Amino acid sequence: MRQSNSIVNHTDGGVTRVPRAIRNPKANSRDLVLVNQLCPPQFYLYEPAGYYDPTHGKMKFDVIEKAKKDAPLGNLSMDNELHYNDSDPAVRA
Repeated sequence: MRQSNSIVNHTDGGVTRVPRAIRNPKANSRDLVLVNQLCPPQFYLYEPAGYYDPTHGKMKFDVIEKAKKDAPLGNLSMDNELHYNDSDPAVRA
């Protein structure tokens, strides 16, 4: 990923709009995890990996399940660093 202003451009052509800049400082020894959701998903993004069949217009769930089982386990921390942004208290309930 590379960041340009408040938009993160993914190498696969996807775009994530970020209201404020995000960064992972060089001194940080932990990975930065950006959580995002696309609704509805853009199916063409799954085609190069073999997870989508454009001819029949459906997901290949057998291939997806195999990829899930073959994926290496990550080493992410279970610490939750999410917090509410207190910059606009007038719009918070």
